[in-house]
Amino acid sequence: MHFPFLAFAILMFGAGIPVSAASQPVGGLKSDAASLGVFPLAGGGYGVRVTLAGRAVFSQLSPVAIGRVGSDGAETWSSGSYGVVTASGGDLVCKGVTGTAAGTQFQVSDTYHALAGQGAFTMTRRVEIATPGAEDKGFNSRFSLSPSDPTALADEDVFAPGVWYKDNAHVPKGALAGNRGDSEYLFREDRLPLPLVMTRDRRSGVTLAVAHLDGVPTTFAGENGLSRIIDARMQFGALGVQNMVRPSPEFVFPGMESERSYIAGPAVDGRRWAYRSHPVAVGVAHRYRLLIQVGSTPDFPAAVRRTWRTVYDLYKPPTIKVDLKKCYKDGMELLSAVTQPYDGVVTVPFAATVPDGKVSDTSSQMGFVGQALPSAALLLRYGFETNDADAIARATQVVDFWAKNSLSPAGIPRTWYDNHPGGAVTWRDYHTFLRVASDGLDGALRAWSVAHAHGQDHPEWLAFCRAYGDWLTQAQNPDGSWAREYDFTSHAVNPATDTTDQPIAFLADLFRATRDDKYKQAALKAGEFSWNSVHLAYAYVGGTPDNPNVMDKEGGMQALAAFLSLYDLTHDRKWLAAASQAAWYSETWVYCWNIPIPEGDPKALYPQNRTTYGLSLIAAGHSGADNYMAAAPYYYYRLSFLTGEPHFRDLARMLLHNTKQMTDWDGSLHYAQPGLLTEALNLPPPRGHGVPVWLPWLTVAILDPMTRLQDTFGSMDIDEIEKTPKRESVRRDEAYGKTHGF
Repeated sequence: MHFPFLAFAILMFGAGIPVSAASQPVGGLKSDAASLGVFPLAGGGYGVRVTLAGRAVFSQLSPVAIGRVGSDGAETWSSGSYGVVTASGGDLVCKGVTGTAAGTQFQVSDTYHALAGQGAFTMTRRVEIATPGAEDKGFNSRFSLSPSDPTALADEDVFAPGVWYKDNAHVPKGALAGNRGDSEYLFREDRLPLPLVMTRDRRSGVTLAVAHLDGVPTTFAGENGLSRIIDARMQFGALGVQNMVRPSPEFVFPGMESERSYIAGPAVDGRRWAYRSHPVAVGVAHRYRLLIQVGSTPDFPAAVRRTWRTVYDLYKPPTIKVDLKKCYKDGMELLSAVTQPYDGVVTVPFAATVPDGKVSDTSSQMGFVGQALPSAALLLRYGFETNDADAIARATQVVDFWAKNSLSPAGIPRTWYDNHPGGAVTWRDYHTFLRVASDGLDGALRAWSVAHAHGQDHPEWLAFCRAYGDWLTQAQNPDGSWAREYDFTSHAVNPATDTTDQPIAFLADLFRATRDDKYKQAALKAGEFSWNSVHLAYAYVGGTPDNPNVMDKEGGMQALAAFLSLYDLTHDRKWLAAASQAAWYSETWVYCWNIPIPEGDPKALYPQNRTTYGLSLIAAGHSGADNYMAAAPYYYYRLSFLTGEPHFRDLARMLLHNTKQMTDWDGSLHYAQPGLLTEALNLPPPRGHGVPVWLPWLTVAILDPMTRLQDTFGSMDIDEIEKTPKRESVRRDEAYGKTHGF
């Protein structure tokens, strides 16, 4: 992206502060312990400087930076200082002009404003073209700040939500920010759940966050590919870190990407650039507002929490209300409609197409995306709620089949089968992952509990659950860990232990159901291992079987469920601290701003009449998004009680409603079953494209937190729960924490 500088011109206009040879700041703004001011440069003009507790921490000598694209398609950057600084209503207004060899003049006006008590400032920028040159075809603008002290990227931890955490040690080859040797990291902001980047110096704890505020990142259908595109319809920016001298957070508008991009797939073949520019033409202007926040935190998790919370509060993602009772009914009716005999075996099928709801894959997977056993537990519950004997019978047959047939001779559950004409069933040679098995057996345990509560005893179901619990206690390593993946002889195929937290919640509930202490001890032992390997290491990886050892959102949610379960088991607040950290991490994968889907694209699956608030990135290494955080509201709402943090309640409410936007809850999408929704989609180009397939996990993620809210607090609607006296809700939460319904 960067080429040798053109000569630049600094023009003085309007009333300003006289240039001084001194290097002391001229004027300034204060927010908490931070100050922002301009200072005169020896050669004329002004730079900008940020101080913290009186010490200079970040600065920029050349805040006026414009990239010019010539007729040959190459971009050259010119940068310079401010020429004029004035005070206006408590703000600083800084102006400068830079020109090109072809005669274009760009006028830049930056207005700095202090945000009280947050160690933060905003910069509102306006870039206008005074006189366009005929040979100048496109342009970009940039703002960045550099550390005042010598530093290298090796000294910094970085946070870019869904893309970069700490040193990005757990990302696949080709991932954005996967190579610490790159000289520039720029990410389109539509890849980011909130448009921000933050650096933290490990030595001093000093942080700098830059975020794009009030962003409306529109684009057009067909804006794709690695070739440069020059078009004024692109209103998205890019955030990242310059790494040429000192690691410097930056914002570029419009949003080009370098040195790697997921456009045309992950950059496993090396560096690639995806350039985007605006045309040099009269009337084309840049207007954007940035947040600049500085501070000092004791650790990286605290820096993430502070930065994310600040930008979240400034964006204020809305709660888009839906009819929750209808969404619940729609989901249950969908599970009932697809859970039918296939080739003589009652099965929760693996997939159906959207929007017609036709079953396209009759295989069945007990957990993870197949969620056969959790689906059966939900359908069983709904059958009892509605006195639907047929639904009860079909759900019962599903659990019966798994309980009778799943265990291998070695006692480890097989997790995926195919059914064939005539009632024959064959088990796939698909290794047993902790995630798949623990999801599945948790579903079986809940099915046993539902049936037991309604007077139906199924000891064979509980025996099935105990068999998995017994296998876990026998296979557990001396340090409390398990391997990620086993074959059917119980041999560890993938010995990585970073998913040890995944069976913890199941084991804790199995202890509650049986009072067998060995399950509790195994859960606690695994918890101690995960405290170090997941919590202290800030390593939420491997949450999904198809992304081994990769940083992802589901790794955070699996840790949240595990640590919260251990807190309920022990009331040791260390587990609550671990659950809270996992919760803050997990929510940074949630889109808390809207990415508009372009009009006129027939391949766009995501409905254009819906917003993207509540969708979430899936994993590092790509920018696919899904609806997984529909599963999160219950955990966040409980955390709001246990920690006293109202933000968790607000997020829970937003997720409870907004994650239903992908369903046809209001009838506007005309799906065959209103509970249908698509499995995954893109929010970067090609925006709105995705997978027109429903998998059972989508509906389980929607229904499970609604049932847990109902069972714990007496309603599936947080707004209704909030009307209950706080003392009563706390009492109900404490009662649930003791038993988990068993």
